[in-house]
Amino acid sequence: MLSAPEHDTFRKLMKQLREEQGRSFRALAESTNYDPSHLAGVERGRRAPKLDLAEQVDRALGAGGRLIAALRRRPAQLSAVVSPFVGRADEVRRIRAALAGDRADGSPRVVVVEGPPGVGKSSLALRVAHDVKDRYPDGQLFADLHGFSPAQAPAHPADVLEEMLTALGMRDVPAGLSERATLFRSVLDGRRVLLVLDNAARLDQLTPLLPGSATCAVLVTSRRELTGLAVRTGVTRVTVHPMTPEESAELVASVTGSRPDDVLVRRCGGLPLALRIAGEWLARHPGRDLAARLADEQRRLDSLDTGDESTALRAVIGWSYRELPGPAARLFRLLGRYRGAHIGVAAATALAGADSAELLEDLAAGHLVEHADGRYRLHDLLRAYAAEQPEPDEADAARRLAEWYVHTARAAGRVLAPTRAVPFTPPKAPGITPLRFTGYEEALAWCDAEAENFAPVIRLAHRHGLWAPAWQLAVVLWDWLQVRRPLSVWVETHEAALRAARRALDAEADAWVSTNLAMAFKEQRCFAASRARLEYALKVRKRRGDRYGQAWTLAGLVFLAVEEGDPAAAPAEEALRIFAEVGDREGTAEVLLARAGTEDEVRTALRLFEELEIHDGRGRAWLRLSALRGGDRDAVERAVRAFRRGGDRRGEADALLRLADLREAAGLPGNREREAAWELYDLLSDPRADEIIQRLR
Repeated sequence: MLSAPEHDTFRKLMKQLREEQGRSFRALAESTNYDPSHLAGVERGRRAPKLDLAEQVDRALGAGGRLIAALRRRPAQLSAVVSPFVGRADEVRRIRAALAGDRADGSPRVVVVEGPPGVGKSSLALRVAHDVKDRYPDGQLFADLHGFSPAQAPAHPADVLEEMLTALGMRDVPAGLSERATLFRSVLDGRRVLLVLDNAARLDQLTPLLPGSATCAVLVTSRRELTGLAVRTGVTRVTVHPMTPEESAELVASVTGSRPDDVLVRRCGGLPLALRIAGEWLARHPGRDLAARLADEQRRLDSLDTGDESTALRAVIGWSYRELPGPAARLFRLLGRYRGAHIGVAAATALAGADSAELLEDLAAGHLVEHADGRYRLHDLLRAYAAEQPEPDEADAARRLAEWYVHTARAAGRVLAPTRAVPFTPPKAPGITPLRFTGYEEALAWCDAEAENFAPVIRLAHRHGLWAPAWQLAVVLWDWLQVRRPLSVWVETHEAALRAARRALDAEADAWVSTNLAMAFKEQRCFAASRARLEYALKVRKRRGDRYGQAWTLAGLVFLAVEEGDPAAAPAEEALRIFAEVGDREGTAEVLLARAGTEDEVRTALRLFEELEIHDGRGRAWLRLSALRGGDRDAVERAVRAFRRGGDRRGEADALLRLADLREAAGLPGNREREAAWELYDLLSDPRADEIIQRLR
């Protein structure tokens, strides 16, 4: 539930805008889908405002997204700060000073925290971020850019923008990098949001992620100096060095309760992670000589050399690891093989094949994993160490995890789209207990939270030759992909799945993945690539006699032909015949609507969509009926309401623009509808926004 202060902010702004424009509740009701008494109840605190109402009132009052922002889920993505936080007083002071006040040129405040690996840049940035987060009431965003991660390639800014826009409440994220960056700046304009961009590698990673508003601030961490960023934006640079001997001793003492041996402090090289792990080890083994043990430990993490020959982080990790109970040590080794962004308790339980809640807490207590918001992650350096340790159960653990994800994602899909069939029954290893979801929002939230993990799980399965779960996970994500349309995740998962399907020599899998991938290419306007995938899949399915698969591949060719402006070339009749044969009502409705059909066909599609409660389909059907009737305004108004109910903003904008045209053709004013369409297109970074604004001017 949203807090009362957020409701109050919404009500005050709604009242202010309404009174400034001299709009009564009755006048406002004419521009929204709510009656006057409901609107009055919201403004006066008798009813809780909902997001749909906020969107409609925002458009009607021309609030430019401010009312929507007042109700949107404010992201609070900062990880917990490692406690206790010791030292770095000068660095903290400098960063806080740089974040204070607004810049004279109206640009956001940007601070780059730079330094060698393992020196505590991320902890420092998070410490200050937590200290100043109250200055940023509209939210805090965090992104690990994986600039120097041994486990995965640096994050692409388009993918990071997609995740941040989703966290900010955007349901329609455009496909291109520039469009996403434009939308990101628009959403943040005038809002007080703090961004923490961790582990950056290059300037081109960062530039699209920077807001344009002076009300925002950005904290960047990197091993590089990023001089180009300083030249472009005038950032404040704070260099972090290894801790002084006094700070190092204080950090270890904060864990053990007594001052450590000076030799131990020196051999940890001033690296906070090494010092903290050493402190935890000593706290469990008081009186034992860890410094002597570290002196004999083989040093193989050469990339961690900070210039001090005594740095031995591997040694510190090694002694902490060796003291773990057997099950916790095994889970640590397995986590080193898994390269997702984070892992939940249920997924870790599947990975280990046993309840892992207490094991994860044991690892967190020894600072071998980080815990935040019910999920756990490994520091890149700890992951590298864990992955080097021999683990005989690695292949079986990979199978358990991959199959757990397949079955959990399938369970989510059943909630998101109950009438949509899954074309296969995935296997399930003994002992796997997938999650179950009681409602739409719960299923959607799990998929959103796991978005960064889907492709790594597929790649993990691929590394172990687990071809079936590798391609099946991509296919069962279809229902979520249709709701969120995260194109980067869609393409990445399905390209990895396609490689798995072909390694397995599984023609059916190849065809399903190819068809789904073709639809992603269509969304990206890559029509030639989409057609090639569909035609290939159709050949495979005809050869195998897969009638259900043929129908949906033919439907994909219908959708593609319509997008290309040549619906007459589409194989609609063949698709309809097979859909009737296999009894797929959704497919029948989609094809009837996609092709240029008669009013009876569109009415049939509308009836099917209503029976299946597919709201965006209803909206598209009402628009088509209006066109076939020569411009029926009532049908378009019904389309607007259907799109709103289904949360389809692009469809709503299309319908509003059509309604404006029809009103003006009848000699009635259409600017109100045109402005509302413009606001939606602008929010979606749709190029039609520019066309509309020229006409409005």
